[in-house]
Amino acid sequence: MQTTVNLSGLNINKRKNLVSFFFWLILLSLFLFCLVSLIIPSKKIQINSVSPAPNSLSLSLINPITIIFNKELSPQEKEKLNIEIAPFLEVSQQWINDKTLNLTPRFVFEEETTYKISILFNQKSIYGWSFTTPKLDQVAPEEAAEIQGYLDPAGEAMRKAYEERPWLASLPIQTKNYSIDYLDSKKAIRVLMKIDVASPLSREEQITKIKKEVPEKLKEIGVDINKEKIYYTFSTKE
Repeated sequence: MQTTVNLSGLNINKRKNLVSFFFWLILLSLFLFCLVSLIIPSKKIQINSVSPAPNSLSLSLINPITIIFNKELSPQEKEKLNIEIAPFLEVSQQWINDKTLNLTPRFVFEEETTYKISILFNQKSIYGWSFTTPKLDQVAPEEAAEIQGYLDPAGEAMRKAYEERPWLASLPIQTKNYSIDYLDSKKAIRVLMKIDVASPLSREEQITKIKKEVPEKLKEIGVDINKEKIYYTFSTKE
């Protein structure tokens, strides 16, 4: 008697077993991933150190507040951070690295004032401290002179100019082919083009190249080139 083997049926069963194997393998992997996530939770965001120190008398009226975290923060975690300062103080935030945040006052701290800082993550408080600022005559002489100049009438005008145009802090810009500064008397940005007579490029080509680069450079520091007056002048490099 001749026995007939149904190879087609065997192949179908083999494929079913293979699909079933991979299904349970994926399910097991997901289960293990969830289990590990529960057993080893992600590291909580905490504060390693702050400056000025808690309950201290600061030695400066212009140095930044520094916050050092216990781990590197992702861009998503940074977005969930909120810093509250009382009394209100306008500051600029600068990440020195992914663990260190500087809060620099736009102007100066008030003298003999106790500032309270609260750090919130995802709308929940994770740290808070306070420090007190000194009198002007208690800071370093160089800093006192800088602040005094800032607070006099001319300094007040400078303060107003920096409020209106924060990018002034990034000027002047010096490059090999041009320099950029701001003339308050003309309320305009001045670009001094340095025409190199030894360059293989013609005068017109050098000017075209500079006028193409300057607007991009100004945009990088926050200048609205559609609102600000820009004028170009020349010097010649031998």
